[in-house]
Formats: sequence, structure tokens, C-alpha cells
Amino acid sequence: MSKQKNGMLLRGAIYHARINVPADIRHLLEGKKILTKSLKTGNKLLANELASTQIGEWKALFRQLREQINQDKANQPDWKDPLSDIGKDIREIREVLHEVLYAPDVQVRYCIINGLCNYIQSKFADPEYKLKVFIAYQGIEVLGFVIAQLDPNYTSYSRKCGTFGWLYANSLVVCKNLMKQCELFMKENKVRKMRGPIN
Repeated sequence: MSKQKNGMLLRGAIYHARINVPADIRHLLEGKKILTKSLKTGNKLLANELASTQIGEWKALFRQLREQINQDKANQPDWKDPLSDIGKDIREIREVLHEVLYAPDVQVRYCIINGLCNYIQSKFADPEYKLKVFIAYQGIEVLGFVIAQLDPNYTSYSRKCGTFGWLYANSLVVCKNLMKQCELFMKENKVRKMRGPIN
């Protein structure tokens, strides 16, 4: 096997196009460091033209993947943890619940929100109780909401276990990031297991 110019490889009697995959996009291409493709010809002149076309397509793909990465970064929600940002005040949590929680009956919806806020407020009043509410924003728009908690009386297979619930997310990206926040909360409190939902 010998290397040729213009990103070509000669394997046996057949030429192949070849290109190095930039490190920043390898995770989107199954971790591949090099892309190769048979040009199905042993004619050097024809292979040269085919390789140039193929390499151009790969470079266009690389640009597209970079644009996707940049778009994902731009769409990352702004995180707000009310427990640390607004202390024991649950007014923001109540407003968010009124915005995202759906119930066909207005009275039922009010009872659910009121009951949940009373529960959260009772836990906030206990400095030893571990409970956090994570809210994802894009500007002023609410993208997601989740509650994570560590109940000292809750275990799984006799081991301390955290829980999450009341999860709302408007996309898989937001959902993934909300769950990441819950996992980090568990790690901060040296808990490895987490179950849900709690609602």
C-alpha cells in the first residue's frame, strides 16, 4: 500500500480516497480519525478526479458538523437553580409551574401546583434536607423543569438513593441537561444511585 498526493491511497491495484478527521468532530463520526473510501478504479487520472470530489464532499460534511456543534452550543439553555439563586422564595417556581404544567381542569391544576409548592417550601424550611429545583431558560422562555431530592428515609437495596421527578423538557437536549444537573447534585452529596420519578 502506497500513499499518493491529493488524499489518495493505492491498495493493491485500486485507489482509495483518504482524509484525516479533525479532532473536534470525531465524536460525531464514531470516533474515527481517518475516513477512506474505495474509488473503484486503478486509473490514476480518473482516481485523482474522483478523490478530489470525494474529499470536497467530506470537507462539506465537516463544515456541516461544525455548524451543528455551534448551533447546539447556541441552544444550550441558561440554568437557574432557585435553591441557590433565590433562597427559600418559591414564587419563581410557582410561576414556572403555572407556565409548564398542563391539567384539563383549572381547579385540579391549581391544587396540584399549590400542593407541590407547599411540599417544596416545607423542605426548604429544613436546612438539613437536600432538595433542588432546576429550571432551564432560553432568555425568558422556560425550556425545562425538574426536582431532585435526597430523602434520608429512601433507599434502594439498602443503599442511599436519590430521586428526581416533575420532569418537563421541551426537547431531548434540554432533558439530557436537566438530568445531568440532577446527577451532579447526587455526586455533590456522594450518592451514586438515582431513581425517578418521585411524583
